[in-house]
Amino acid sequence: MYAALFLLLLGSGAGLIFFGLKRRDASKVFVGAAIAVFTFLFFWFLDFWGEMLWFEALRYTGRFWTVVLAKTIAAASMAVIGWSVVFLLTLSIPKENGNTRRWARLIGALFGGMWGFARWETLLIFFNRVFTEVEDPNLSMSTGFYMFVLPFLDALYGLFFQLAVIALIAITVTLFVRFSRERGIEFDRTGKPRIGHRSYRLLYINAAFLLFVLACGKFLNRYHLLYSAYGVVTGPAGPTITFGCPPTGW
Repeated sequence: MYAALFLLLLGSGAGLIFFGLKRRDASKVFVGAAIAVFTFLFFWFLDFWGEMLWFEALRYTGRFWTVVLAKTIAAASMAVIGWSVVFLLTLSIPKENGNTRRWARLIGALFGGMWGFARWETLLIFFNRVFTEVEDPNLSMSTGFYMFVLPFLDALYGLFFQLAVIALIAITVTLFVRFSRERGIEFDRTGKPRIGHRSYRLLYINAAFLLFVLACGKFLNRYHLLYSAYGVVTGPAGPTITFGCPPTGW
């Protein structure tokens, strides 16, 4: 019954949006969108309320609100960071391409917020990290680095890669794609910049930033060599363990 009601409300909203767009009726589109948004918020609230009551019954209310607060702060702060990174990368896009610039920054904020909401545990582990005195014999890094810092850097690399791709797509659309009501979407195949003789600098800067992010990912890959399954042991360990190399004289 729960799933049936959800699908019924969501289908009703989608149907109104479809027929409203088909008949160019703004009121139906608005009502359909309102029904869809209300459906998601209502069922989300039911899940939230039920989980809160379960934690209260177990007397773990503090733990529940700690998680909620951590997810909220992580999502909000990373949304700001995602917006800021795309803002800086698309800062030189001219005002006549303002829609492309605004959509790119909005998508960057969305990706940043989703990253923060999904990686809140990784953030808490990183900010409450503990470094040990034990170091791996290959790269001389603390084992605490592999437990607390490396997962955070890997996740951060994935976020910045996505933001770099978003900004690069926005610059490419600005340079080579035209939108008009009469002709729709057109691709400029002449290879000539449309927004000034220095416009290709935007493309070069964003491509360089993407290459820099990829280079950082390659640098992080060196630490993942310790997790390779091709050696005798897997994972960082103390100096008493030899990684895949038998002692001299064997």
